[in-house]
Amino acid sequence: MSNLLQVAKFNTKVMKKKGALPLMVEFNVAPESAPFLVTSSQAVVWVEEAHPGDLVKAAVRVATPGDLFTEIIRAVARRGLADQWGNVHPFTLKGLEAAMQHLQSYDFHELEILAAPVKKQSSRPAWLRALPVRPASWVPTKWVVVVPKDREYVGLIGHLDPKHLVSVVHNASRGMAIIRTGL
Repeated sequence: MSNLLQVAKFNTKVMKKKGALPLMVEFNVAPESAPFLVTSSQAVVWVEEAHPGDLVKAAVRVATPGDLFTEIIRAVARRGLADQWGNVHPFTLKGLEAAMQHLQSYDFHELEILAAPVKKQSSRPAWLRALPVRPASWVPTKWVVVVPKDREYVGLIGHLDPKHLVSVVHNASRGMAIIRTGL
């Protein structure tokens, strides 16, 4: 599976000895990259500014990475449109070019294009067939997500065990661009 965020596996041996997983995890962030999108116990939520010490807290929750990634891109698309970040574009060649230009304007030049897998390449739009696309089962049909190859610039998903995850997107407006239908 292609990942939306940098993946980390947390050492939970100490937690297992105590017999419990943490409810929250703190992450260091650059305050100027706010807002931050973090996991809560049931969803993802926006944190408008870092706590003192340049920290944000994210809740540990039960989820699959794919479900969480879909939830994240939908939240980023809604917020990007509402706040006019310029990171959400129509599902067209011009939209894809604008998405790539958006990331390049923040000095991200090594990019990856993520889209839902297809059985036949001919089922993709002609403008998308000529490009290297990484399949990502969590991307909705007729959506494309453009991200830096180095996902560290977007955010992090942490595995505490096979079922428990925590995540923070610390560069939602600049580190991710989305093209989709319905605009």
